Amino acid sequence: MLQELSESDSKWRQIALNICKDKSLADDIVQDMYFKLVDYPRENIRSLVPFVTVVMRRMAINIYNKKKDTSLTTFHYLESNDNAFEPDDYEQEILDNAALLTWSERELLEEVYDRSYREIEEIYNIDHCHSFRKVRKARNKILNK
Repeated sequence: MLQELSESDSKWRQIALNICKDKSLADDIVQDMYFKLVDYPRENIRSLVPFVTVVMRRMAINIYNKKKDTSLTTFHYLESNDNAFEPDDYEQEILDNAALLTWSERELLEEVYDRSYREIEEIYNIDHCHSFRKVRKARNKILNK
């Protein structure tokens, strides 16, 4: 069946172009039509052209409906985005405390978010209990506890 479809590929692309009026979208619809009809049984199809036309029309309708659902939202109601990124007093205190950490504490905190304590032990040859204590101490230092 795919061989029959591929023999008249230009005809399918022209039909899809007549349906959706967009060349790239028509190419996408024809490709999707090929994928959809790969496993479709040939016995269920009486005539190929009307069947393929209906399938492509339904695909185009589905694509247009998806585009309606994903409409863009605008932020015209926001006066300024600058105020949204100003840290409040508590956040600023955390940022200031993070600047007081030593370089080894900072590196270890970054590694903990990517790896487990056992992996850190294997890579850097540091005892995992020691690295756990050091991370806990650094977190407490940041939070001022």
